[in-house]
Amino acid sequence: MSSGASSSSSAPRAEAGDGYWAAREEAAARLEAMAARPLGEDELSAEQLETNNQLQEDEVLALQAIYGDDMVNLEDKAGLRSFEIFVWYPVPNGSKVLLSFRPNGTMIGTDNDGSQDVGELFYACRLKHLPPVVLTCLLPRSYPSTCAPYFTISAKWLDEPKVSYLCTMLDEIWTELPGQEVVYRWVDWLNSSSWSCISLNDSIVLVPDATSDVVDERAIAGKVLVDSTIPLMQDYDENRSQEIFLKSLLECGICLSENTGINFIKLPCHHLFCMKCMESHCKVHVKEGNLTMLTCPDTTCRSPLPPSILKSLLGDDCYTRWE
Repeated sequence: MSSGASSSSSAPRAEAGDGYWAAREEAAARLEAMAARPLGEDELSAEQLETNNQLQEDEVLALQAIYGDDMVNLEDKAGLRSFEIFVWYPVPNGSKVLLSFRPNGTMIGTDNDGSQDVGELFYACRLKHLPPVVLTCLLPRSYPSTCAPYFTISAKWLDEPKVSYLCTMLDEIWTELPGQEVVYRWVDWLNSSSWSCISLNDSIVLVPDATSDVVDERAIAGKVLVDSTIPLMQDYDENRSQEIFLKSLLECGICLSENTGINFIKLPCHHLFCMKCMESHCKVHVKEGNLTMLTCPDTTCRSPLPPSILKSLLGDDCYTRWE
């Protein structure tokens, strides 16, 4: 994604968490540049400025109540309120992510028979979790009476034309609601309607070097690179899945008690058991010499437990005895 955005390869894969995808420093720099341009705020009365200030305060409080941890209040810029809101796409049945080559960076469409025209397909994978789209706003004193919020949309896993299109749609929403608080409507649209704008048949096609005729400074995209974009997205998918697993309430297949995932172990066969039961299961069989029983406790499975899991469950002395 161009528009001067940093390349995906500039971030170490291990560090490509939510902060990387939010592009916070880049968003702040662009918003400050927008805010430096004259808006004619001197023409507003003191009463109107006070009304705007109160409306902004109420709006920010309402957004915090609605979005909770998905909203981050940022440091005020020259007295202007600033915040970012994370938008997460619910991925339909593991969406395909396709990396393809198209001449001249042309956009992807459909053939007459409805099939997807992806050009020369280079790589494809399925993901359960996509990185966030991040809306960052800076509220001018003239908002909401006369001007819209300054904003950027960060989606460093999409090509620049798609992110620019999202920005254009937010402009249209403001045009329909002049003089009204608009941030909730923006986020609601991103949550509920933007998926169809960036996907085709529940697939996302990434196009290296795709560009728009007009570059939107508010679109923070990332240059789609063969060797880093999809690997970064796969890493994010794995990390997000692990985060959700650790926080989920699960039932142990042995003692049937419930606990959060952080107290469970997930075996390669995908069966789940609490750590306490698995430790007892393994240590008893090692103590009794029943090494052939060091398998998944599920009676319909019995897949062997890999050495890495045994080492974490048995401890050094018991593991040495097993070896």
